[in-house]
Amino acid sequence: MYQEARVYDAPIGFLDPCTIFQTYLRPKPKAVEKYLADVMYRCQKKSHILGAYNFNDHWILVVLRPLDGYMIVLDSLDYNQDELTTDMLGKVGCMTNKRKKCRTLPCHKQPPHTVVCGYYVCHYMRKFVEDPAFESKCETRPNRSALAQSELTKIRGEMCYFLMSQVIKETGEFYDPC
Repeated sequence: MYQEARVYDAPIGFLDPCTIFQTYLRPKPKAVEKYLADVMYRCQKKSHILGAYNFNDHWILVVLRPLDGYMIVLDSLDYNQDELTTDMLGKVGCMTNKRKKCRTLPCHKQPPHTVVCGYYVCHYMRKFVEDPAFESKCETRPNRSALAQSELTKIRGEMCYFLMSQVIKETGEFYDPC
């Protein structure tokens, strides 16, 4: 998504999922707080900062709006997010002078007993990158249906292509010889 955001010249920033991971956040809250402060500073003029967040073994999309201090959650399973708002919102709120606010956007829901939440997060991220007004469209025209199998297949293909061309290939932007 990072590369697509550059192509679209989207006013979008990104969080590193390894740094905001729930099991990293709990034992190292100060490190995560510093990281979030750095990202908020670097992305202060962006409309949204997107972060794939693993919360109780389930991926959700956390969207920070640095201009007004809002945190938005897109969750394909509607998990109880009390812990999330305590963990993440507390860290974000302490970095802004604005009142802490959090809300969940209506979004596509994955079928019960499936483990495709990561693909749903990729779908939501793509929508924000392609159209920063995606947030308001979710509110005015909520769609709680499951994503079509063709959409999930497309996301899988894009992920495979990215891994092969940008991570595994020696000339890839994210190649690491280690």
